[in-house]
Amino acid sequence: MFEQQKVDLNLNDFANVVKIIDLVSRRGAFGGDELADVGILRNRFAMFVNQNMPKEQPAPQATEVEKEEE
Repeated sequence: MFEQQKVDLNLNDFANVVKIIDLVSRRGAFGGDELADVGILRNRFAMFVNQNMPKEQPAPQATEVEKEEE
């Protein structure tokens, strides 16, 4: 069997989830009936990042995928 490794998540992981949700929603990847649930989850992740980001640390930089979208 495979040995499970401990997964360590950080604020950048959560910030990237928000960016991915924003990106795929702009591409139309969610159906209308899914948007409310996705939006609630996205906002919860965004609030968590904002509440836990150290005040002196700048916001995470845009990902390469996000830069390509601009």
